[in-house]
Amino acid sequence: AVPKPKVINKVLTFKGSVTSDNYFYANFNIKPEKRRKKTPKSITLIWDVSSSAINRNIDKEIDVLKGYLDWMGKGEINLITFSNTIHKSAFYQNSEVDRKRLISTLKSTQYDGGTNRSAIDFSKLKTDEILVFSDGVATFGTQESISNKTPILTINSSGIADHYYLERLAQSSKGTYINVFEKSVIEAVEFATYVKKEFIRAEFDSDKIKNIYPKNGNKISGNFNLSGIIEGEKSEVILHFGFGDVITESKTFTVDNSQRLSNTLGERIWAQKRLKSLLIDDNTAAVKAHGKKFNLVTPSTSLIVLDAVSDYVQYEITPPVTLQDE
Repeated sequence: AVPKPKVINKVLTFKGSVTSDNYFYANFNIKPEKRRKKTPKSITLIWDVSSSAINRNIDKEIDVLKGYLDWMGKGEINLITFSNTIHKSAFYQNSEVDRKRLISTLKSTQYDGGTNRSAIDFSKLKTDEILVFSDGVATFGTQESISNKTPILTINSSGIADHYYLERLAQSSKGTYINVFEKSVIEAVEFATYVKKEFIRAEFDSDKIKNIYPKNGNKISGNFNLSGIIEGEKSEVILHFGFGDVITESKTFTVDNSQRLSNTLGERIWAQKRLKSLLIDDNTAAVKAHGKKFNLVTPSTSLIVLDAVSDYVQYEITPPVTLQDE
């Protein structure tokens, strides 16, 4: 048993090492809230049939789909299967007979080939909601910029997945990414059929507080933490949570920079949170520059052993303070 301290400091400040900035980290328990979604009359079901499905738990994904269709009730289902290209497109009614046909089709599907995410043009799908069952991993092709007003649910059951792409695809349409690898079927169905409380916005003095992450729209499941940069000694921040533009809960806290800690943890937390935001925004150039600056592994950067100052020069990597003069 680890005794809980009587006083818990929920806001910490840190001095940077890569930069001269002062970083803060705040952590709060937010009251969980959810609201039932409006049931769609038509959905498009996009099913990844590439060979990487060997890492997916197809039976579990089908159970999630069954739970969603139970909630949906009567309506139309447009099934699209794809890998490097679209393989099949078929329509079903959400009836007992058609659902059996649909599930049978998914269970008997042969998984093979690479994945080309650009095979699907989401802007041409006329439907109330889109469900994408995929690990998101692309083997070739490019993903065009996503601009879609139809909510997209991305569902993945594999531990080997492009989580940032799946999250970006969902967030681009105010949908939800559901990681079934980490959730039970019941939890996944709940995420698919309810709207969760989200982080709406932060109010602060922009002359003192900068670059807060995560950005607005982050779904809340009980615990919420954020990080940012503070200039000056003290500043107040107000966080608003709720649904859309409707605020149901607010938190006010003070960032006190007078007792900042000297370790690099705060800077690294902030750098990782900004990296996630850049990955979701698909800003490749910024991801690479940020990864190199803060020594983070990204899709554009890896780990490298640097033995001499000349190595830092060759690879354009900022050296530690002890080598900067040289």
